[in-house]
Amino acid sequence: MNVPPTQTGAFIASVGVWFKGADGVEIQVDETDIVENKPSEVIVMIPALAAGEWTLRLTTQFSGSGTDAKKPHTAEFGAVLTVPAEPA
Repeated sequence: MNVPPTQTGAFIASVGVWFKGADGVEIQVDETDIVENKPSEVIVMIPALAAGEWTLRLTTQFSGSGTDAKKPHTAEFGAVLTVPAEPA
């Protein structure tokens, strides 16, 4: 899977946007599905997710100083996304 480049253009496998399921499954958002990527705003298209509860996680090396942070840092969105089961 492609990973968005850091500011310096290097590819870091841990950097990106993920949906983590309650069962531990993690799905990374493809870089082509990142609509907006600004320091204060990230907009992504939600990939196809199985029914259940999902948490959004963002890992970045952005530092705001024009150079990448030495280590990636992660933010986890506080709300849980619930994907309902399809009706039978």
